[in-house]
Amino acid sequence: LANSGARVFVAFVAFEWLNVVEVANSFGLVGESYAWFVPSTVVGVSFPEPSNLTRGVIGSFIHVPQDTPALLQLQDLWNSADPNVYPGAGSSLSSFHYLAYDMM
Repeated sequence: LANSGARVFVAFVAFEWLNVVEVANSFGLVGESYAWFVPSTVVGVSFPEPSNLTRGVIGSFIHVPQDTPALLQLQDLWNSADPNVYPGAGSSLSSFHYLAYDMM
């Protein structure tokens, strides 16, 4: 990537953002000349200490309208599902659940 001339990167990273950005920085791919577009899974990831590695990072945020009939139905179904059949059922819905809901 460093030799490609690219200055804008789209990174679909779920949980390893800190590692990805540290490696990218070691190759000189982080800084004022670069922009990184990252998903909502990266937005709000905290670094162990303040860091300049977030320069040029643009994140998305999932917006799910609250209290719509369809969303309330999804929440009711999820909360009443058997966790032995549907692992995680009854727990809080994550951003991944809302993404799946949004795609239907």
